[in-house]
Amino acid sequence: MYPHEEVKKSEYFRQALGNMVNHGGKLASIRFGLTGGGVAPNYMVIDPKGDKHPFHGNGHGPFKEAPGNQFAEDQLAPAMSFTDVQQQIQRCMSGSK
Repeated sequence: MYPHEEVKKSEYFRQALGNMVNHGGKLASIRFGLTGGGVAPNYMVIDPKGDKHPFHGNGHGPFKEAPGNQFAEDQLAPAMSFTDVQQQIQRCMSGSK
């Protein structure tokens, strides 16, 4: 199980989805961080051009401290689509894991 699958608050995924909208909308993908306890993992949005945009999980602002404006590949879960994130919102709202 990946840390983002432990997140229980739909608002976390709504805000992540908002960052996807700002960087390509339904054509963007997202990769959640593998470290931490699953409360609010950092994540990286990849826009349709392949540009990477790292974000803090808490507050959802740009993660400007990321070296080279990205997180290490081995510290990220596989890419998820816009629809995948919408499904995470539904999971949180239904209370299931």
